[in-house]
Amino acid sequence: ISNPTKANKIVTALTGSPEARMARKNEPQWTEAAKKDMGLAPATTLDKAAFDKARSAPEITKPYEAVGGISRLTPDEQTITAIEGLRTPALIGGEASERAVSGLIDSTVKNLNAGLSGSQALVNIRNLRQSAQTIYNAQRKGITAPSPESIALADASMAIANQLEELAAQQLTGTQARAFQNARTLLAKTYDYERSTDFNTGRIDPTKL
Repeated sequence: ISNPTKANKIVTALTGSPEARMARKNEPQWTEAAKKDMGLAPATTLDKAAFDKARSAPEITKPYEAVGGISRLTPDEQTITAIEGLRTPALIGGEASERAVSGLIDSTVKNLNAGLSGSQALVNIRNLRQSAQTIYNAQRKGITAPSPESIALADASMAIANQLEELAAQQLTGTQARAFQNARTLLAKTYDYERSTDFNTGRIDPTKL
């Protein structure tokens, strides 16, 4: 482009455009940057074990231990309203999704009102995210596509997990609160990276990221 000589035009015709060559060269860099961001070694293959390892880093696990020490999470009106707002309208053909999401919301609100300890909240957060991630991974692989009901349930599960974390964060102060917010960000990154990974190649897809 900058020096369109006859020789350069021939080389470009044979090897592709400079932009295409740069894109191919840059493609692995997204994956390497993600590994570095998650504290994984460069030689690590991005698979389920790798993401589990990233989530077991002390920067993530230690702050969450503080949440486990909370005797009871007291739900405020804002939290309940946010969770209730996740209900999906009963559109034609979407009745199954509406029932699945409503059932999950009803169960969440019931448990919160009954009294949920910090340790119980952590177990629920982990289970909600793992269940959702399993569905997202199946959707990405495209072998056995999840049903619309499953996708709606996964989205609601992730949103409820986030609300439970918000509720826990409100009951921490000072250094613990700051460490927990940082841990939440680091943990969220691992899920974004996982959802952007092509497990056939072990590489991050920047368009999904």
